[in-house]
Amino acid sequence: MGHFRKISTIGVAFIFGVILQSCAAVDQFGSRIEDANRNSQHANDQETLLNIVRAKNFRPLTFVAVSQVTGSQTETVTTGLPTITFGSGITPAQHIGQITNSVMGQAQGSYQSNPLVSTQFQTGMLAAIPEETIAYLIAAHPRDPVLFSTIDALIIKVGSTGKLYRLDNNPDEDEKNPDKNDPDKDCPTFVAEKVDVNFFERSIPCSYSTFLRVTNFILGSGLTAEIISSNGNKATGNKAANKGPGGTKGAASTGGSGSATSSGGAADGAGGSTQSVQGRFCFDPTKSARGVREPLCSVFKLLEPKTSKKAKVIKFGFGKAGTVEAQILIKSPLGVYELYGAALRHPWPHDFPYAAQLGQELIRGEPFVNVTSSPGACFVDVTYQGQYYCVPANSQNTPVIFDIVEQLKNLSTTPTDLNAPFAVRFVGN
Repeated sequence: MGHFRKISTIGVAFIFGVILQSCAAVDQFGSRIEDANRNSQHANDQETLLNIVRAKNFRPLTFVAVSQVTGSQTETVTTGLPTITFGSGITPAQHIGQITNSVMGQAQGSYQSNPLVSTQFQTGMLAAIPEETIAYLIAAHPRDPVLFSTIDALIIKVGSTGKLYRLDNNPDEDEKNPDKNDPDKDCPTFVAEKVDVNFFERSIPCSYSTFLRVTNFILGSGLTAEIISSNGNKATGNKAANKGPGGTKGAASTGGSGSATSSGGAADGAGGSTQSVQGRFCFDPTKSARGVREPLCSVFKLLEPKTSKKAKVIKFGFGKAGTVEAQILIKSPLGVYELYGAALRHPWPHDFPYAAQLGQELIRGEPFVNVTSSPGACFVDVTYQGQYYCVPANSQNTPVIFDIVEQLKNLSTTPTDLNAPFAVRFVGN
């Protein structure tokens, strides 16, 4: 009987040890990678929303880059088998088998972040967005959110009169009472009237609303951007930004974030550099509901990319206003943030005028920048100066414009920004 008990004890101990060993499996690191991916993107989205809210309140913007995310996990399992004593003359205590087990788990993670304050980063954020970058963005996103975000202004020249007008992509530029004879009429209603020969002259108090109407028209006519060869010539950078189209004082200045479209190549803010490609605005007739416009995208002219030429202006007929020439000025990445902040200050009161079907399906009647203070499911949310801001989880357009502006930030970030040490000096009394 005693011998059977010993054998049973050994068998139970062996089985118990096998079970413990089978539980000592370390989980896969895939979940850790997924967590890092999700958390990094969420941090980017929170930073974007925070800076848009800062822009709304006319506060400085701050950018931080996470340059390194590391993590490790350790699992240790120790399983003991009982010590059994056989033979004659053993004490009662030696009949007791003692099993000692221990399980230890440890997981840790760390990250390294750097404030983006270098000259290169600030220059990239202040310089006008190159046209080839806009072409790349259009290749990855619907045209409407890209162009409504990156165009700073349209310099309009009316062919019949030769007069120049500046239409700003800035909600702050609309006056509250544009029609002195009808104080209840706002700018969106004012510019929605039929186009006549005096349309642009009459619409001067409503620069932003007129910009939206004209941009909706030219996007509906197939406006897009394409990549063309620079033929090895030295890119002009943003030197044309201060030239303007000439003619009026207002047209001679591009404002704080604008640049003329004659900027070519991805030149840095300090000066031009030789580039193999550059971008230009053109019309795609397959996306037009109003026939063929000039300049036509080179693929539809059956031209080789190296023979394509940059167009300085686009031309189109605009109702009874006649033939109109427009020069497109482009925002800087910081200017895009300022636009989104202004859109929060002065939200467009009607359906935002996206022109393409894809854009209309994307925005689905929501505001251009869809941020609320209501609690609920959020794509991303922040609290700033005691006020809560939330991008609704069902928003489609706002995550897209977040992606656009985050890519512009990434294009301005250099490897040295990610590895540069950042020193903080504390000054006490």
